[in-house]
Amino acid sequence: MVLLLMALTACSATATPTFTFQRTRVTPAATEALPTSGTTEVPTSVTTEVPPEPTSTPQPTNTPAVTATVDPAVVDLSCNSASFSGNVTYFDGTKVGPGKPFQKSWLIRNTGTCTWNSNYTLVYVNGTRFGGQTAVSIPGPIAPDQYVTVSANLIAPTDAGTYTSYWMMRNDSGQFFGFGPLGKDPIHVTILILNLPVNNTPKP
Repeated sequence: MVLLLMALTACSATATPTFTFQRTRVTPAATEALPTSGTTEVPTSVTTEVPPEPTSTPQPTNTPAVTATVDPAVVDLSCNSASFSGNVTYFDGTKVGPGKPFQKSWLIRNTGTCTWNSNYTLVYVNGTRFGGQTAVSIPGPIAPDQYVTVSANLIAPTDAGTYTSYWMMRNDSGQFFGFGPLGKDPIHVTILILNLPVNNTPKP
C-alpha cells in the first residue's frame, strides 16, 4: 500500500510546463536625416533700375540778339536821325508759308544832318529772330532828307502764329539810333503763319 501511494505521488508530481512571454520592444529602422535648410539662396532685396524721367527739349526762344539802347549822351541825334516812311513789302499781318523765305523792305528817310555811308546798318534788336539776315547794310551814301529802301532776306518760322521782329539803325561807330522824334523807336515786320492742311482732293 505504501509503495502504491508513493508511485501515485510520483506521477502527480510531474511538473506542468509553463511558458514565459517576454515583451520585446521593436525599434523602427533609422531613417535618413532630412535637411534642416535648403540650399536655394533667396535674395534679401531686389534692386530695380528706374530709367530717368524724360526731360523736355529746350525750345528756341525769342531772345534778342542785341540789346539796343539809345544814349543821347553818346549818339548825336541831330546827326543820326531817321524816320519810317512806309512798308514796301510784307505789310503787317501778311500770311507767309511755314519755313518759307521772304524779303521784307522798308522805306526809310534820313532826317539827320549826317550822310549815311555803307557802314550804316539796319539791325535786328528784339522780338522774333527770323532765319536769314540780322543786319543789313544801307545802300549808301544817303544824304540828309533822302529816302532809301532797305531790304532784309528772312525765313519764316515753322509753327503757326503771329510773329513780330524789331529793327533799329546803327551808325558807322556802332552806336544805335531809332526812329521818331526822340530817335528811340524801332521799326518792325509782322507776319502770320498758318499751318493749313493740304487738300489733295482732285478738282472736278
